[in-house]
Amino acid sequence: MKNFKKIKGSAFIATAMAVLTFMSVTTAYADTDSSTSVDYDITFRVEAPNKNLYYGSLSVPGSDSLTAADALAYLDEKSDELEFIGVDSGYVTQVNGISAGMFGGWDGWYYAVNNTSPDVGMDSYALSSGDSVVLYYGGYPCQIPTADTSKLNSDGIIKFTSLDTEYDADFNSTKVLHSVEGAEVTVSGEKYTTNADGEINITGIKTTGELAVSIEKKDETGAPAVLRFAPDFTVNYAGTSTDTDTESDTDSASDSDNDTETDSDNTSSNTSRVTSASNNATKSTGVVSTASRSAAQTLNATSTGDGRIYMTVGILAVVLVIVILMLLLKKKDK
Repeated sequence: MKNFKKIKGSAFIATAMAVLTFMSVTTAYADTDSSTSVDYDITFRVEAPNKNLYYGSLSVPGSDSLTAADALAYLDEKSDELEFIGVDSGYVTQVNGISAGMFGGWDGWYYAVNNTSPDVGMDSYALSSGDSVVLYYGGYPCQIPTADTSKLNSDGIIKFTSLDTEYDADFNSTKVLHSVEGAEVTVSGEKYTTNADGEINITGIKTTGELAVSIEKKDETGAPAVLRFAPDFTVNYAGTSTDTDTESDTDSASDSDNDTETDSDNTSSNTSRVTSASNNATKSTGVVSTASRSAAQTLNATSTGDGRIYMTVGILAVVLVIVILMLLLKKKDK
């Protein structure tokens, strides 16, 4: 009986050790999984006073968080086209030899995320995968424009606005929507100037479909007062009812039969453009979705492999307990 009690005590100790081992393995697996490296898909743009320096996307490695400064530092490391000074301190003072203050005012290098100017420094702003980061040279303030095309195909109007940050006497910030007035806008080679409401009217422009749009404005020192659009920025213009009526009247005076045929051809051409744009968008979406699925499958595969390793260790611990118990029982029989 005394030996049997010893055996029971030894078995209890062995079992407790196995349980603790298994718990340690599980905890280690959880800690490892939570600190697994994550890739952030970030789109970058770098805008100098007079031209674009970089436009592209990178998969940036990170852990639980990735700041805008970390992402820009990674871009600096990976790109042979760029050289940043100051990004490690959270404030960029120079890019490719272009230093802040070159226009003699509050001009310098600023950053924006998803077309908005953050209220914190780049070393404090946490990014999410899919974000767009722009490092740009501008005066202060420098508007970040958005194009409203809700009236484009009905009235030929594009409205440009900017969500600007304003501060009160206590330096509390507020976002205020302002019109972008007095900016030079180029649409498919045609130049316009925004009015007090930030609008231009392109009625009568001969080109339809996807139209390239750029915007520019300088302050009194010559520094950029408006952030330019991305190099591939476009608006979809199908033509207004006024354009159609004018064209129809002119063609009717010449030849009504040719008018019908021309209108049919124009409609077919526009439909083809829209269909082509839609197909391209669908293909792009498919590529993004496929890339996302591949990334998820890779991460799952890694996590599954780690899980199998830790599960194997747990099983070995249980087997060890069984072997010990068998040896103790064999000793009792003797």
